[in-house]
Amino acid sequence: MAEDTVVFPNDGLAANSGNVNNKTQRITFATDDIPLNTINDSILSLLNNNISFASAETSVGPSGYTSLVSVSSGNYKYAGIEIASSASSTAPLSELIIQVKDHTSGEWYDLIGNDDWTDTNIPTLIFATSSPRPDQVDAGETAHIRLNIDKAWSFRVVAKTASLTALITVRGYAA
Repeated sequence: MAEDTVVFPNDGLAANSGNVNNKTQRITFATDDIPLNTINDSILSLLNNNISFASAETSVGPSGYTSLVSVSSGNYKYAGIEIASSASSTAPLSELIIQVKDHTSGEWYDLIGNDDWTDTNIPTLIFATSSPRPDQVDAGETAHIRLNIDKAWSFRVVAKTASLTALITVRGYAA
């Protein structure tokens, strides 16, 4: 049986790299059936704790908030989010809110939304496009958001329109 060893040095990333009590941890894999590049990609993904996400095109209307995407249990620090409205949408968004919860059984609460998109003094909001604003994306438009979501157990994007329907797709990453 062929084996490959991956060594995690004492690089200060104890929570992610497998270092325990300042010792180097070695993980040995049997690689007869698994290409080493696949193992390395999996390890890098775990170490980097990065994910990407995308929603299906979702119909958003005026009768309550529609959940567009939900990202769970990542212990992520940052999120980059793209809000895109289909050219066939019949209304712009009127509200877009990023909600978080602190643990698996926690309740969702608003982290940022509505008029927060223009407030440059909110530490959670790193960047949001000003034209269009994320909460006012219209047919054929796209807005971008960068957020600090440090230590949230989960986050989600919810939205609604004032009238008619917007067809919204959400894509992004969390790291």
